[in-house]
Amino acid sequence: MKVKRVLAALLAAVLLLGCVPFTAGAAKKAHVPTELYVGEKNKTEHNLIERYANSNGPVKVIAIDTTTQSYYELTKEDGVGYVLTFYKNYRMSELIDSVDGYCGLYCDGDLTVRIAGDVTFDANDPKHKGACGWIVKGTLTIEGKKTTDEGEEVPYPRLTVYGSKAKNADDESSIGIWADTLMLHRLAVVASGGYSALKVNDTLVLGYATLYANTDDDMNPNGVDMFTYSVVAKDTIMFGGYFKANGLLDVDGFYFKEDSDADYDFDKRVVVYRKDFNFQRDKYSERYNKSLKLFKNYNDIPECLDVFLTCEEVGRKIAVINGNDLTMKRTGDATVSVSVQCGSERLVLDVADVNCYLKWYQWIPYLFDIIIHGRNG
Repeated sequence: MKVKRVLAALLAAVLLLGCVPFTAGAAKKAHVPTELYVGEKNKTEHNLIERYANSNGPVKVIAIDTTTQSYYELTKEDGVGYVLTFYKNYRMSELIDSVDGYCGLYCDGDLTVRIAGDVTFDANDPKHKGACGWIVKGTLTIEGKKTTDEGEEVPYPRLTVYGSKAKNADDESSIGIWADTLMLHRLAVVASGGYSALKVNDTLVLGYATLYANTDDDMNPNGVDMFTYSVVAKDTIMFGGYFKANGLLDVDGFYFKEDSDADYDFDKRVVVYRKDFNFQRDKYSERYNKSLKLFKNYNDIPECLDVFLTCEEVGRKIAVINGNDLTMKRTGDATVSVSVQCGSERLVLDVADVNCYLKWYQWIPYLFDIIIHGRNG
């Protein structure tokens, strides 16, 4: 009788345990924009997102001159959001003054910009000494587009963005490109600004991109820097590409993928923290219902990085991720990866193996867990 009572108590405990919910890792919150302006003569006060909604579809703006018909187009893509594409050597023609401060492009949320050709935004207007080139209050992704709408091949796309080049100590003006997170993917970017060429509140990512920050001759005449910083960013991640900057950088952490041919050239000594966004282990092997920590310094992981668990058997939930905890749920093998979505390409920083196994005394609670939640639950 005692044995039966012990088994009954054990089964009751297992049932209660199975009813405790678990929380998956929190999804990143998208910053959906409501305002988007581009500096174009007689069009600077037109909110392109409103025009997109009112026209129920893409918005195309054509800049007609004697040599070309350059244009840009606003579209919306599933899983991406609003996409602004510039074609045929587009040139900004007028500063926007309908938002706080003068600038060449303004967006109040996440935005993807594609560059097809040689595109220039020059906000270096002597009448507006604090003007910025681009201001994006969210994640800004800039990537090269290999073909035009007509299918013509585009040589390595190039974007030039100038804020006011007059030297400035104000960290909210005279900036080339200003964004919360900035992703550069497979294109060349030339940026200049009297405070800084780039100001990135969180993370700057170079995915096989080339970046020139305050390297124009007029930013460093006779070896004197005519600006405060070349780049201001919390963290910089280089996944291949080339990063050249003149003058001082205000960058806290620096990470580059060892085998990605990342290269950089700074004309002054730059002291940064060497960040490591790799997993703690090459293999996470643990028994059912136990948890392991993924990263040594979880609080240092940038918001733009994603952690994915991929099981060998489709639909099988070997483990669950909740913040920095990897908790084993079903027996079997899987892999866990840390990566960043940079434009149209997912760049993987690190991968580790995952294995969940059972101890002999876990068979009964494990079987009850499967009965309650299902084999894959």
